Amino acid sequence: MYNAVIFDLDGTLVNTLEDIANSVNAALHQHRLQSHPVTSYRLRVGDGTRALIERSLPTDRQDLVESVLKAQAAFYRDHFCDNSAPYPGISDLLTRLKAGHLKLAVLSNKPDVYTRTLTERLFPSGTFDLIQGHLEGVPLKPDPTSLVDMLSKLNVTPDQAMYVGDSGVDIQTGKRAGVYAVGVAWGFRGPEELELNGCDTLIHDPIELLHLLPGPKG
Repeated sequence: MYNAVIFDLDGTLVNTLEDIANSVNAALHQHRLQSHPVTSYRLRVGDGTRALIERSLPTDRQDLVESVLKAQAAFYRDHFCDNSAPYPGISDLLTRLKAGHLKLAVLSNKPDVYTRTLTERLFPSGTFDLIQGHLEGVPLKPDPTSLVDMLSKLNVTPDQAMYVGDSGVDIQTGKRAGVYAVGVAWGFRGPEELELNGCDTLIHDPIELLHLLPGPKG
């Protein structure tokens, strides 16, 4: 019996790729460096902002990480929700999960302030019981520390929870925390990475998640 569903944010609930790409490209442009196609950022995101910047800089310009981080943060602060929106079917899924009295939460490697602000802007108040992004001093996913702590706050055991995400990092996080790890095929990384990392199941449409839970499916 599952009592809680915890979601990754970027690439799982919300398509944020264009806004992320635009912020990094703007920072690269400020430093007179070549920008990258939006689609290429699918493989750059997922491990926190520093890793994103490191992957976007030339190998011989890693000395610019701190400066580009600051420029990216300044741009993203004003443009983090210009193009970001929930994936089709997500809002309906969340409404139906909430109606089933499940505890819902968001856990992301995105900085906490943006994880909270973006989630609260795009979804109705009260949708999620907990929202947490990356906090200073807390290990990034796939370290399971933040997910284990969230389970405790939700008062559920690992066998009562699902973690839903779009990347190998998410699947590893769920497996290490002992929860049922669900991969979503519509996200940034795609089915192959999710299966290679051992997802317990793979879904191609948000409503498919309902079929993993007890209760009416209609």
